[in-house]
Amino acid sequence: MDVLTQMVVGAVAAQAVVGRRLPRSAWLIGAAAGLGPDLDVLIKPPGDPFDGLMWHRHFTHGLGFVPIGALIVAAIFCLLPGRPVREASPEGPSRWRWGGAFSGSALPVLLAAFVGWLTHGPLDACTSFGTVLFWPFSEARVSWDWIGIIDPAFTLVLLPVLVAAVWLRRPWIATAACVYGMAYLGLGAYQHARAADVQAMLAASRGHEIAGDGARRRVMPTPINLVLWQSVYESGGRLYRDTIRVPLPLIGSGGAGLREGGSAEKLSPAALEAAAGTEPSGPAAAREWYWFTDGYTAWDEAAAASGRRVAGDMRYPIGPTGFSAMWGLGLDPGRPPRFGRFGLDRREGLAWMWDAIRGRDATFIAADVLSIGGR
Repeated sequence: MDVLTQMVVGAVAAQAVVGRRLPRSAWLIGAAAGLGPDLDVLIKPPGDPFDGLMWHRHFTHGLGFVPIGALIVAAIFCLLPGRPVREASPEGPSRWRWGGAFSGSALPVLLAAFVGWLTHGPLDACTSFGTVLFWPFSEARVSWDWIGIIDPAFTLVLLPVLVAAVWLRRPWIATAACVYGMAYLGLGAYQHARAADVQAMLAASRGHEIAGDGARRRVMPTPINLVLWQSVYESGGRLYRDTIRVPLPLIGSGGAGLREGGSAEKLSPAALEAAAGTEPSGPAAAREWYWFTDGYTAWDEAAAASGRRVAGDMRYPIGPTGFSAMWGLGLDPGRPPRFGRFGLDRREGLAWMWDAIRGRDATFIAADVLSIGGR
């Protein structure tokens, strides 16, 4: 999720758990801890073709790192400068010492930091970008695809509720915010399941089998909403991408709809390594890119039109059709592999989204047509 959301969620959780012991500071510790895992963006090894991308959402996001991260954040807060504290001495006159800002509150501070850091990894796992949630026991990226990386309906409701909880010193208000957050993620899981059903019907109408173990399929929310979903699946060595619209229950009107987006040949690990050429970092970069994209990579059409050779991350396509991605790995002959954004202008690519969310894009067809064999 975006930085603001991670801070707000960490703050809300800490205020709910430790708000009675630290009524005006639990949120601040939780916010700092909620942000902490994303400091991995500062890890940028020299000569890294991905500019540190492979380290983002890595070990600092794993559940195994939570106690370490919490200790770091708690130590920082406990060592903050405070104010003079008068100590009574039974053997003589009272004396003064310089107390930390959270002197005598080490355990509540540690608990607030623990809760704040703990929220980060699972929240990222709810997005399509994913994270190595079970590090150090597994390097697999966990992606539940329930919510977009940015979703105002999630963040902008939690923020004022957090302010009320802190201002009124009522931890139960923060608890209510936690319940809302979990309910919203539950709604995302429900919408995801509905979109996956439409994807399955669409694949079946094409004669593609994408059910069962080993099936390669993803349904991912587009940014800022739970209505419009990107579908991508693999069949016969090709990637098929489409856009699915699933109205919100009790709010949206009409049934599910879809807009077909076409197909492209999937780039295999061998094809990526061959395209990387003879550059020293090429083969390793190609293998890492295949792992990072979970195998959903194909040549970017917009980059090809401008004379570039880019392996696009097709989990993040731009626009309703075609195979142009938000970012990709540049594999131009004679140049070192380099991660970057090579495709369409994002504003141009996302201009169609608002009408599609509102159901005003006439190019969408009703998903019911698939279930009755109308295609």
